[in-house]
Amino acid sequence: MFDVIAKINIYAPMLISANDTVLLKIKHVYHGQFGVIQAVLVPERLLKANTEYKLELSGLPYEASQFWKRHVLSWTTGPKKDLTPPQWHGSPSIANSEYKEYGCGPAIYVDIKVPAKNNQGQPYVIVDLFEKDSKDKISYIIDIDKMYKYEIVL
Repeated sequence: MFDVIAKINIYAPMLISANDTVLLKIKHVYHGQFGVIQAVLVPERLLKANTEYKLELSGLPYEASQFWKRHVLSWTTGPKKDLTPPQWHGSPSIANSEYKEYGCGPAIYVDIKVPAKNNQGQPYVIVDLFEKDSKDKISYIIDIDKMYKYEIVL
């Protein structure tokens, strides 16, 4: 299923409503650990107010099309364009961390707290994790309304 996200541009992503269709451009694709792949899609034009849109992908392989039929992604726009940026109440910080040695190797966890608020929508941030020695980077998109515990695999 993650292969669909990695190659999402070939499936002509678009948002469809009862009376509107908007093509989506791929802004960025993030490749994380364990095959987690996330894509940032941007509409080519403004969406209509108070309209429910569903994500549509064309030409999917059979297995992927069955998955997307069961997991429909939809969004409803508000009454007007949201121009209010998220309000930051401080810098992101590490709330807690843990390192444990097991027979099969270490387990490393980091709780990240992102003190921000957005009254208009569901805000997200991009978190970059860097490997200490090589400086290799892995990026994830997370919902800032939640506290996350990330497992770092060496």
